[in-house]
Amino acid sequence: MSGVKQVINKLEEIFSPDGALDDSLGGNYIYRDSQVELSQMIFDSLSSNKHATLEAGTGIGKSFAYLVPSILLLRESKCERVIIATSTNQLSNQLYYKDIPIVLKALNATIQVALLYGRNNYICRRKASLFFQKKYSLLSGDSIEDDPFFIYLKKCEDGVILDAPDSAKAGALECQSDSEDCHNRACQFRKSCYFYKARERAFCSSLIVTNHHIVLLDAKARALREMSFDAECVLPPYHHLILDEAHHIEDEAIEAFSSRYSFRTLERIIAKILKPSKQFKNVSLLDYVFSFKDMSDKAVVNNLRLRLGNHIYRGERLQQDLNSTINSWKTIPKQNQTKDSKLLLEDFYNTNTTLLDEMRAFSQEIGESANILCSLINDEDLLCEIGGTCNVLLNTANSLYSVASTLFSFSSLEDFTNYCSYFIENRNIGYMLSCGPVESGAHLKEYIFDGLSSVISLSATLTTGGNFDYFLSSLGLLEDPSVEKGIYSSPFNYAKNLMIMIPEDGQRYKIDYDSAYLDYLAQAISTSIIASNGGALVLFTNYKMLDEVYQRCEPLLDGFTLYKQGRSSNRDTLLKSFKEDIDSSLFANQSFWEGIDAPGETCRLVIIVKLPFPVPTEPLVEAKSRWLKSKGGDPFMDLSLNYAIIKLKQGIGRLIRSEDDRGAVLILDTRLNRLLGSRRVLSSIPNGSLAEDITLSSIGRKIEYFIN
Repeated sequence: MSGVKQVINKLEEIFSPDGALDDSLGGNYIYRDSQVELSQMIFDSLSSNKHATLEAGTGIGKSFAYLVPSILLLRESKCERVIIATSTNQLSNQLYYKDIPIVLKALNATIQVALLYGRNNYICRRKASLFFQKKYSLLSGDSIEDDPFFIYLKKCEDGVILDAPDSAKAGALECQSDSEDCHNRACQFRKSCYFYKARERAFCSSLIVTNHHIVLLDAKARALREMSFDAECVLPPYHHLILDEAHHIEDEAIEAFSSRYSFRTLERIIAKILKPSKQFKNVSLLDYVFSFKDMSDKAVVNNLRLRLGNHIYRGERLQQDLNSTINSWKTIPKQNQTKDSKLLLEDFYNTNTTLLDEMRAFSQEIGESANILCSLINDEDLLCEIGGTCNVLLNTANSLYSVASTLFSFSSLEDFTNYCSYFIENRNIGYMLSCGPVESGAHLKEYIFDGLSSVISLSATLTTGGNFDYFLSSLGLLEDPSVEKGIYSSPFNYAKNLMIMIPEDGQRYKIDYDSAYLDYLAQAISTSIIASNGGALVLFTNYKMLDEVYQRCEPLLDGFTLYKQGRSSNRDTLLKSFKEDIDSSLFANQSFWEGIDAPGETCRLVIIVKLPFPVPTEPLVEAKSRWLKSKGGDPFMDLSLNYAIIKLKQGIGRLIRSEDDRGAVLILDTRLNRLLGSRRVLSSIPNGSLAEDITLSSIGRKIEYFIN
């Protein structure tokens, strides 16, 4: 019997009703055929060095499906290292603290496992020391031993801000680790640094749990330095990657491969160099560092100080010119454009050459200042004496380089098909600028997929219309026939437990919705919540509509417990309150369309107020539409419709979270009844019972009958 066959049989034994997983879970494991098949596909892809794109329906248990073959292969030394990347720290925590220990116990494996967050998630011990010195040198009568933040630091091992109790959170956030402020190897706390300890554990481990952002930063850094995945970079050498919740990777990649400029960022960096600080004996960082240097460089330091001061003056003037130019250039009526941002195309670049020339010249000056700063720091005696502080200044110089690079890229853009630039309006600081790729596929393919042996992309929502074309295109793999594909359906009985309703006589959504439309929504939502006796999750796509509909629903739902997500509302607190009161209803926006788990009676009705199409005038959406047209594609069918399907599947997925869950989905956007591509939408969502003859007058009766 071949080795592959042996492992496949081993997987069947592990996942069997009385197998190792069931034993590790104390007899609480639920066997699913689809989970075993998914696990076998992942094993085959990892062991055969193949990429795979796999949709795993809700309830399959995809975490165990990829953890078991990964750990089996690592235990048998068939893989040298596997990276598991998730979309959120919460999911990473669940894998590391809950799921992985269960699988290790089931497989009797002792491999090294590490959890690695981004740097900003850790507390800086040096900052914490300064924090306590400042706080308790100024106050008398208070004991540091009673400080909640101090108590947390005494008992914690990992220094993760997320794990700090609420009473210690403010102190933890104030002492957040930051690459700019890091003293690196010269830091007196280097050996006990939480971030570097976590990184060292990761570099010594064969299974690393991290997030998408770190994987993307690592890939970008390797590309810039022309390094293969055999070398150490942000992550250690590796060749096998599992991307969980992979439907997020396109947006995250575009963000990671783009850059932004604002005058406030430049101002903050220069203030850090020039502003006097008690930390540096009431002189600036620049003067403090060079007080230890040979005075023969005094003229160069003084010149640098003047240059940096001039950057502030010139940057402020440039910002004023930019604000004025964009304000006078914006000719499109407000209702037809996005409120806070706009794509900048050839006409902007052709008519503002003087401004763009000024930007390029300014970017070169900033880059020259960064070069001067680096050359002055490159002094062995100086590094030996105050290496930590020199590192801070060097890191700040690198930030200046980044500002210069962004300004230059923005002002020099010529390829308006594959790259885009846009402004973001901020009332406090004027306009920020962004520049980067239009689509992620080419970069992801080059930076990640072409360099790794196997990448397993998983999510419950990767297909649209029954195929992976939309997702594979975002990875740059649409034309790659070697990619393995698999759809593994949910074990839940949607036909029996899920009812989908779309009113035939509802009002059609309009961008400039009026009071009559809002009244229609409020009436339909209130009727539905009364029929379900609460337990409703009402999903919106923007805060304005959420606020206006909620205000109308409140008097109609007197006596019901209602929660509303606001711009400053704590998501976790809202979710906890909603789950604890099973008859409450939650009105929520974008962040609640996915990633929440409220099984049982808590959520028995999901109301989709509006189909989640992307806003066509959002800069990246508009740029992607132009890119698709240049390739002969259809922006609506190839982008907007696919985006809406993925988002809609996520929203509906909040309802049925276990085999016993039962509930109704009400879609109030009647465009779905006559939309071009509506069949594709309906064929993509969970195969529930599509209720017939639904009218506004029958919604309540249908919900009450189905749920009860």
